[in-house]
Amino acid sequence: MRARAVARSWLIPALLLGLGCVSEAAPVIDGRRSLPTADTAPESPQGREHRAGVQALVNGDLAAAKSRFEASLKYSPSYAPAILGLAAVAQAQGRMPEAEKYLQQAERASPNAAEVKLARGRFQLARGDLAGASSRIQAAE
Repeated sequence: MRARAVARSWLIPALLLGLGCVSEAAPVIDGRRSLPTADTAPESPQGREHRAGVQALVNGDLAAAKSRFEASLKYSPSYAPAILGLAAVAQAQGRMPEAEKYLQQAERASPNAAEVKLARGRFQLARGDLAGASSRIQAAE
């Protein structure tokens, strides 16, 4: 049960990053970005695998989540949402050094993404680094 709760703490940043990556490519309509819908844009293969990984993470199936996030990265090795997913799986399994390695990889892939900064801040908060967490979370705003 603990793995499921920890995995959920990573879910929001992972989902937000996925939406952020889509919105950057979305067309601007009336001065605002319009997110594609199922009717207007097909889902990319890496996005489909990422979504399946998030669903597995929510369901507490860490092995399936890891497999889906890795599959997503086969399509696009620097796809930050999938990298954040792997960080969430590693943290849920108590493998903190591995989770940190994935977070660093996500930072290299998307250094300016607020969602990556937020995920890093949440990780630092979970490790008790309040000052580091605060600066990362503030940078995400």
